[in-house]
Amino acid sequence: MNTIDYTSFFPGSLIAEGRGRNILILSKLDKPLKRFDGKQASYELEYRELSQDCRFSGDEAYACTLSNEFTYWQNKEIKEVLSGRISLLDFFHLF
Repeated sequence: MNTIDYTSFFPGSLIAEGRGRNILILSKLDKPLKRFDGKQASYELEYRELSQDCRFSGDEAYACTLSNEFTYWQNKEIKEVLSGRISLLDFFHLF
């Protein structure tokens, strides 16, 4: 399955990638957020389960959301993604 870059459709996001019926959207928070573990997180990762497959950048599959959830990350936890060495969908093994 191909990875589709949807970053241009999410202003303010750093990276938005879709594959199959899944999309991940990474954004930098305006100010750090305290997580439940007590650590400060600077990045928000949104996961969306989609009702349509991601086929090409302009297909708007990203708008066909069945469910979504958010997680929060520190810079050091996602440094490989931020450096561009690995894609979001390859770093976060969804299934």
